[in-house]
Amino acid sequence: MSASLVRKGLELFKDDLETLQDFNSPKKGKSEKSDSTSSRNLLGTNKKGVKKQKERLTQKPNKNKVTVKGKKLKSVVEEYRKNKPKDNTTDNLYFLQLLSNSHKPHSSVVEKIMEQHRGKLAKDRPPEPMVKEEGSVFTDRDFDKFEEEYDW
Repeated sequence: MSASLVRKGLELFKDDLETLQDFNSPKKGKSEKSDSTSSRNLLGTNKKGVKKQKERLTQKPNKNKVTVKGKKLKSVVEEYRKNKPKDNTTDNLYFLQLLSNSHKPHSSVVEKIMEQHRGKLAKDRPPEPMVKEEGSVFTDRDFDKFEEEYDW
């Protein structure tokens, strides 16, 4: 900043500084306050920018600092070991063996269960058996013999 700007700024705040200096004059029996409180009291106007300066001065130092106090530091290796994928092959084989050794139901029971759970859509229905035309056990010759025997 140039010297002329500093002088103009001081002239603007001259009245405020004089009134504040009267208030802040050291009194008997009291200890001096810290630098931050004395500098905060010097700023006594409502002009633009001064409010922000006051806020900055009134804030506690170290307020915005990120600290690790009270936090447990974790090792990257420990985190990797904790989240390492586990091989479940042996457990799966054990359960498969238990399932294979268990009692197996009869095929008729399995068919009943499957039939009950089968849907009612056409694609889920079992194919209908083909109806065979019933052929006669007797031939035409046998009928002719019968007629001759029982001549009606």
